[in-house]
Amino acid sequence: MLELSLYENTALIICFVLYVGSVIVYISRKFSQERELEKSEITAELEMLADESYKKQKIKEDHEASHHLNANKF
Repeated sequence: MLELSLYENTALIICFVLYVGSVIVYISRKFSQERELEKSEITAELEMLADESYKKQKIKEDHEASHHLNANKF
């Protein structure tokens, strides 16, 4: 078996730890970006639904106001 010095063993261990750490960081960032994307998609959908609800409410209020004005004419 290949005998390595203490410094070589230490360097190999440090490189291995850094490699494993970089893989963990890469995977965690990937999942974090996916979660952020899901959050932004949900936020966009909620804003769209709120906007549609506001428009429907506005149309309903305008419709009721026009009936009220028409009733006052007679």
